[in-house]
Order: sequence, then C-alpha cells, then structure tokens
Amino acid sequence: IVKEVPSVPETISSNPVPNGFTILSLTKIGLTTLEVLRIIALKLNLNNSQVRCLGLKDEDGLTEQIISIEGTLSKEEIENTRTWCTKVVEPNVVRLELYGYSPKPLEVKKLHGNLFNIRLRDLTKAQATKLHSSLRDAQSHTF
Repeated sequence: IVKEVPSVPETISSNPVPNGFTILSLTKIGLTTLEVLRIIALKLNLNNSQVRCLGLKDEDGLTEQIISIEGTLSKEEIENTRTWCTKVVEPNVVRLELYGYSPKPLEVKKLHGNLFNIRLRDLTKAQATKLHSSLRDAQSHTF
C-alpha cells in the first residue's frame, strides 16, 4: 500500500474557485497513474495536460494520491466520472473523492514523499523474531 504525502498548497479550499481546478483524491489498483489520468481526461473531454498529479504510482500496489483537473467539477460530475471509470477499468479499481478546489493545478514532484505499508508473508519464526528485534525501537524509516 502506497500513500502519497502531498505538499498541499495552502490555496486548496472547500469552495469552488472561478477558473480554477478540482482536486480529487484518487485510490487505485491495477493501473498506473498515467493510465488513470488518461481515462479521466477521456471521460471529461479534456487534454491529457489538463489532468495532473504530483507523482507517479505503479499498478502493482494499492495507491492513494491527489490529482488536479482543470475546471470546477460538481459532486455529481465526480460521481459520474468515478462510476464510468469503475466500469471501464474492471476488474481494476479506481476511486475518486472530492479533496477540494484550487486556483492552481498540482505541480509534479511537489510532495513530501510516500508512505509504504509492506506486508511480509511466509516468514519463519526465527526470521520474524530477528526482524522484530531489529526494528523494535524504530517507529518509521526514511529513505
């Protein structure tokens, strides 16, 4: 599981902005970020450059990130886009939720980083004990 930690501009608000951008929370699995952005642009009749992200996520994990879409989308338009994307990409998953509105689009690489939740399977008891012991005092790791 990968969750993007955005460096969110202070300009994001809960109210639509004239000539602004809609900021959405995107959760996906089975598709790359670019694939989802192209699908959303197609649905909304936008150029690919009008749908932006902070960073790219692959298709292998469950990922969460925010994206910006040029224009002000109503909650109904967001729901229609989410429903349409879900049908188009089955069996993959795409979820969209309103995050806010901004006078500016998101800029690539304007993020603090990513949080990873990694599940290890099939460890022996000795391996699990050694791992637990070596990480006992660490709450997080930064790379």
